[in-house]
Amino acid sequence: MNYTAKHVYTEKRIASDYDAKRFRSWRGKTVDRRERTYIAEGIAQLSGQSPNQMVLDAPSGTGRLTEELLQRGYRVVAVDISLEMMRQGEADRNLRSLPNFVGYVCADLEHLPFRSGALDVTCSLRVMGHLPPEVKRRVLDEFRRVSRVGAVIIFALDSAVLRSKRWVFQLLRLRPKPAMWFPASHPQIVSLASTNGWEIVASRDLVKWISESRLYVFRPRAIDR
Repeated sequence: MNYTAKHVYTEKRIASDYDAKRFRSWRGKTVDRRERTYIAEGIAQLSGQSPNQMVLDAPSGTGRLTEELLQRGYRVVAVDISLEMMRQGEADRNLRSLPNFVGYVCADLEHLPFRSGALDVTCSLRVMGHLPPEVKRRVLDEFRRVSRVGAVIIFALDSAVLRSKRWVFQLLRLRPKPAMWFPASHPQIVSLASTNGWEIVASRDLVKWISESRLYVFRPRAIDR
C-alpha cells in the first residue's frame, strides 16, 4: 500500500534537511534527547545492556538513534526504505566507523529481509503515525517475527484532548496539517499488540499528560514463545 511517508523521505532534499528542521531548536533537542534516552531505557528493560544484544533500528532515518545505541554498547542493524536518509546519516555520523555497527539494509518495514528471530530487539520511532492501520498491523507482525526478545516503539497517540490540541495548533498555523497522519488511541494500540502476538510490559509518555507520543515496550506473549 502506498502512503506519503513511503516515498517522501526518499528525496535527497528532504533527507539533507531532516535533522536541521527538527532537532536544532531547544524544543527539538529536548524531544530528540528524550526519544533516544527513553528507547534505550526500554531496550534495557527488555534485555539488559549486554553488548551481545542485536538491535534493529527500524526505520533508522539519519541514524541518530543508531548512534545512541552504538554508544551504549549494542550491536545495531539500521534499516530504512530511503537510501538518501541512510546516506545522509552516514555523511553526518560515519556510523560504519563505530564499533558494533552491523550495517545498513534498505528495505520496506512490511517485508523485512531477516529470518525469524534473527534479532533480539526491534526499536522504532517517528514512523507509526505515518502508517495507515492495516500497514501498522503488517509492520508489527514483521517486528514480532524477527524479534526474539521484544520491541520498543513510539506511537503517535490519539485522544479527544490531543485532537483538540492539534486542531488549535493548526488553526494558529503553529503546525502544518500532515497530508496523511494516523495516530492511534491507547485501546487501539493494545488491540494491535494483542493481534500481533505481543504483550505490553510498559508505556511512557514523552511529556506527561500533553504528549502526542507514547513509548511502548512490547514482549512476545508467553503462549507464542
